Amino acid sequence: MISKSTFSKMTVIAMLGTTALALTACSALSSYSELGGGSSTSGVEAYRHGDYKTANTIFAKEYAEHPNDLYALDNLADSYSAIGDWNNAVLYFQKLAATGKNDHPQYYSEKLSGNPTFTDIACYHLKGLQAKDANCV
Repeated sequence: MISKSTFSKMTVIAMLGTTALALTACSALSSYSELGGGSSTSGVEAYRHGDYKTANTIFAKEYAEHPNDLYALDNLADSYSAIGDWNNAVLYFQKLAATGKNDHPQYYSEKLSGNPTFTDIACYHLKGLQAKDANCV
């Protein structure tokens, strides 16, 4: 469980990271297939317009329908962070860290060098959320 003092420190970091991701995805991509598997334009559009709860609902449904889709998992984790549900954000970023070791996303906005994996992206967010994970070195 994340404490209230940690929560206030994390708010700015987490919101900046997740907002950038959604804006990058919306500006660079236009169709369902380009967004990667379970990622729909409607969820990203809702996110881009600041309707994080709607985006979270859409992303939760997409992840339930496509549990092996790393884009769907990443979007769900981002949306939990955006609505301030830190415990679920950490939970889903930890799932992404555990499953995304060998997969490199085509699109991402996090300021990471090289060719990051989904695990690298998840660990970036977990660090911002001050959460530890065995998959993050």
